Amino acid sequence: MFKRTLCVLVLILTVTFFTENSYAVNDAKILRLGLIAAEGHPVTKASKKFGELVKERTKGAIEIQVFPGGTLGGEVELQDMVSNGTVEMTSIGTGIPANINPQFKLLQMPYLWDSQDQMIAFANSPLQDEMNAQYTKKSGVKVLASNWDQGIRHTLTKKPIKTLDDFKGVKIRVPQLPEWVEMWKLAGTNPTQLPFPEVYTSLQQGVVDAMECPLYWIFSGSFYEQAKYLILTGHIMYYNQLMINEKKFNELSAEHQKILLDAAKEAGEYETELTRAIDTDLRAKMEAKGVTFMEIDRAQMAQKVRPVLESWTKVFGADLLGKVDKFKSENK
Repeated sequence: MFKRTLCVLVLILTVTFFTENSYAVNDAKILRLGLIAAEGHPVTKASKKFGELVKERTKGAIEIQVFPGGTLGGEVELQDMVSNGTVEMTSIGTGIPANINPQFKLLQMPYLWDSQDQMIAFANSPLQDEMNAQYTKKSGVKVLASNWDQGIRHTLTKKPIKTLDDFKGVKIRVPQLPEWVEMWKLAGTNPTQLPFPEVYTSLQQGVVDAMECPLYWIFSGSFYEQAKYLILTGHIMYYNQLMINEKKFNELSAEHQKILLDAAKEAGEYETELTRAIDTDLRAKMEAKGVTFMEIDRAQMAQKVRPVLESWTKVFGADLLGKVDKFKSENK
């Protein structure tokens, strides 16, 4: 852990040195954007698109430097670094801001949205803006856009899952989110919290029998080599948010602030298009590699894991849940 932290610090200091020296060459304001997404991922492509739009519209006055693949740190680290200004920007999932603004815990609930379109409509809503403002007040991180669709999480297993009863006792890897641990316990599985880099070897060695992720991550991580059944649970839909250090944002002119906000929203639309387009292609690729896709009764599973929503309401608030339910009823 110490070596990784040291390496990240050295990288940031090196980037800072060359960034500061680059000002003298072209007088551009450099904003570093750290990602966990790899090269080729829709988030990385959209982040580069964002950089192109900003550079063009500011006539080169602002340059976005994208650092993909976790080179500057994981999502928790990136949030912290943007908060303290060590790194200017990031794009992270809504599960991370939930550690600062508990309202975001609602966005981690299973089967919350009726469709991806409904979810993104909420991401663009005044209610999301209010949540973002509370987050900024507590973190010093400003959200530029929330419309970066990350797709739908499904479940990859070593054995066929035809009914919910088949989940009983399955050892499934889950992220380090307590609400998701609770959800998978309710589904009958034995959830195991593991860092993402350990998932492949854990499947290989039998530490876990299953994992869950959007199709892109399952394919790009080659997890299908160790588990051959893709269960279309569709239990979570979620999105990323493009963020910037609030002080850095406030230093910009009103004109440049508007350019960043508009470009972030436009890049989010581009990212959403990419994310939705690749799912069909990825299914065909995985089927060609011997993966069997299986349907499951989502309504039954949603009902079985619903108690997690009820138990976490005290964290994010019944008032917010009521507002989201009202939004959903008005945005079918």
